Amino acid sequence: MTVSTIRAVPFELPHARIYLDDLFEIEDLLREEISQLPDSPQVSFEYLIGKDLLITTREELSEHGEYATQFSLNMSDVNRIDSGRGLLIIYDTIKPQFHAPYVLEHTEWALYGEVTQIFNRRADKLKVIADSVSSLFAWYIVICPCVLIVTVSVFILSNAVLVRLSLAGLALVIAIFSLGIVSLSSARLRKNRIYFANVRSDYKAKLAKRKDLLARLAWALVGMVLGIVATLITKKMS
Repeated sequence: MTVSTIRAVPFELPHARIYLDDLFEIEDLLREEISQLPDSPQVSFEYLIGKDLLITTREELSEHGEYATQFSLNMSDVNRIDSGRGLLIIYDTIKPQFHAPYVLEHTEWALYGEVTQIFNRRADKLKVIADSVSSLFAWYIVICPCVLIVTVSVFILSNAVLVRLSLAGLALVIAIFSLGIVSLSSARLRKNRIYFANVRSDYKAKLAKRKDLLARLAWALVGMVLGIVATLITKKMS
């Protein structure tokens, strides 16, 4: 008799900030898989924003605009056990989740892999790193103050130049490490999001805002230079 371990299908996804392109790609993937089932059911999807705003069409979702940090993609087929079940769930600070429909249990692993790839494209890499090295924070809080106290004490009490230089280098390393820890700490507070816009249109909007800001700064700089030149000319003529 052979004994085999059945691995449970994971459900957590990478921290990410996704767009409607990604959401609709996942939705189309599920729709295609369901259409290949024998006597495939007619299904539709609905979108729950926050806890109380339910949207039933892509058009309305696109018109909603901005973004959400809590979101759920649900199936709305009332004749199936999957009805109302959260398939793709986005939380603000904890990892998003994907749960394959019960009718697609035979393809759970493949679906999870494809959805994970989509999220990897938009992964918040700094937040992912911060989560993976979370144990460093606890060690840092305990060890760093002790090391700093010892370093400062020895630096004050010692007269040897070499010792002082070594301690100064150690203090610099600790400072750099501290900046890294602070950056990772702030990254852990970053929220997952779904933007209710296509990635290209969102990028174009951000690029237009950036260009407008740069143009304003350029004109302000030109005005300042002209003002300085006019002031110098006036002083010379007077």
